Amino acid sequence: MEWIEKIKSLKNTEKLDKKLINELIEDIVIDNNSNIKIIFKCEYKYFESLDFINKE
Repeated sequence: MEWIEKIKSLKNTEKLDKKLINELIEDIVIDNNSNIKIIFKCEYKYFESLDFINKE
């Protein structure tokens, strides 16, 4: 799975830059209480994989 390899390749990343943010982050949402939620581009694939593992 390509997305897993991409995540693995980032494990030694020490600095968050614009390129990395654009690659990984889909959206950033701030609600009325100033709570911040970061939505990652591969988030749904991650949760899909977890569901699959848990069903097995």
